[in-house]
Amino acid sequence: MVVKLLLDTNKAEINSKDHQYGRTPFHYAVVKGHEAIVKLMLDTGNVEIDQPDNLSGQTPFSYAVENGYESIVKLLLDTGKVEIDSHDSNGQTPFSYAAEFGCESIVKLLLDIGKVEIDSHDNSDQTPFSYATKNGYESIVKLLFDTGKVEIDSYDNSDRTPFSYAVEKGYESIVKLLIDTGKVKVDLRNRYGQTPFSYAVEKGYESIVKLLLGTSKVEIDSHDNSDQTPFSYAVEKGYESIVKLLLDTGKVEVDLRNRYDRTPFSYAVEKGYESIVKLLLDTNKVEVDLRNRYGRTPFSYAVEKGYESIIQLLLDTGKIEIDLPNKHGETPFLYAAEMGNESILKLLFDTGKVDVDSHDCRFSRTPLSYAAQHGHESTVKFLLDTAKAQIDLSDRGGRTPLWWAVDSGYEAVAKLLVKEGADPDIVPSDESTDGSTDQPSIRELAALRGIMLD
Repeated sequence: MVVKLLLDTNKAEINSKDHQYGRTPFHYAVVKGHEAIVKLMLDTGNVEIDQPDNLSGQTPFSYAVENGYESIVKLLLDTGKVEIDSHDSNGQTPFSYAAEFGCESIVKLLLDIGKVEIDSHDNSDQTPFSYATKNGYESIVKLLFDTGKVEIDSYDNSDRTPFSYAVEKGYESIVKLLIDTGKVKVDLRNRYGQTPFSYAVEKGYESIVKLLLGTSKVEIDSHDNSDQTPFSYAVEKGYESIVKLLLDTGKVEVDLRNRYDRTPFSYAVEKGYESIVKLLLDTNKVEVDLRNRYGRTPFSYAVEKGYESIIQLLLDTGKIEIDLPNKHGETPFLYAAEMGNESILKLLFDTGKVDVDSHDCRFSRTPLSYAAQHGHESTVKFLLDTAKAQIDLSDRGGRTPLWWAVDSGYEAVAKLLVKEGADPDIVPSDESTDGSTDQPSIRELAALRGIMLD
């Protein structure tokens, strides 16, 4: 063995440190799990066994524990020269690493020695118990709890408890274990106002949701710092069975507004969760046409996203103001035209309650203008032939639907507009994109774009 040959020369600097990490050869032998080399170096009697490195302040013993090298751990313990409960630069002890990485036999070994601080806090205020819990090591969680020396509800520097992590990760058996101790506070909030119950709902862990409800110790409709409730998370994520479960408690505020004046119903519509939309409508507790901070209604989102069946559901309530603009003057009809959704456009038009030539506030553009810009040929044809939209209405910059079709390169749409009577000789009134005021007519722009209008 090369290492033995070098040691036998008595010229090897056995405790030299590298410049990068401040580690000795013994460090590396332990980190890599080279047990034979570890024994060989220990047998020299000259190795500095318990030196911390510069990377994380960990000793060879700490690395042996972290990596689960039980036989090397025992070798180092047998020297009687290791500080069993040393803290590295993160404040973690070897025992903490054993719990964090699920090294159960090493956890037992260190517990049996009796020289470890079982509930020590590291720099992030996490304990061996919290690490074992958040990583799902149930047997270690039980071992530590049975010592009677762990603070079961200790907070880390994120104001999270071990129970909170167990719930968030979905470790149902650990959640049940902790509940069964009778010592865990099941509804503690973190710095963001979230409770274990809200985590369970947000992650969709229905069985854990039921476990927590069964304790009768959770505030079902608690608000976090974002004004979100467990119910709003369930709706927003589309967890229909959990939504039903929470509705059945009779303890949720169904139509709660968040800081953006949006309700669970608004999110259900926007995400296209039709079955949840029906559930919420059936409660008769939702304001169907509520405007949010931006003037958007649930109906507006349904149209923009193209959820035709939800649109019909909302229309059937008889409570929808169909042509209600948002704060920028954009109507559902405009959204449908912009998206090129002809079936929805027809559905809205057939209500007889839409202004087909409505202008938005920002650019004074019409539904036809947006449809032309995006190349929706069949939509343009519908707006002209059926809806009788005015063909040459210009926006704030003097640009007509034909200009937008030409500028965007949609020759078929441009030809259709010209055929229907659009004027190709109109010149926009504002500055061009390069800052000049001398702008070409639509016909000249078409030539520049290589588009034939006739």
